[in-house]
Amino acid sequence: MRRALFALLALALPAVAAAAGGDLVRVDRVVAVVDEDPILASDLERVIRLGLVERGAEESDAALERRALDRLIEDRLRQHE
Repeated sequence: MRRALFALLALALPAVAAAAGGDLVRVDRVVAVVDEDPILASDLERVIRLGLVERGAEESDAALERRALDRLIEDRLRQHE
């Protein structure tokens, strides 16, 4: 019985994967919350992409993201005043 169930699962998994179409959908994630107002990863990426926070000489990606996040948090705090 176990062997039959395992065989059935082994055959069904590729079918399920094929039915999903193989298209991956990126789900946005919350990187911070200010007064119940979420800051999304896409917000952070937008600030960096638009150059609203300039990269310092030899600054790491993590440091740039941290500065961009700090800026977004400060902006949200000002909005909530």
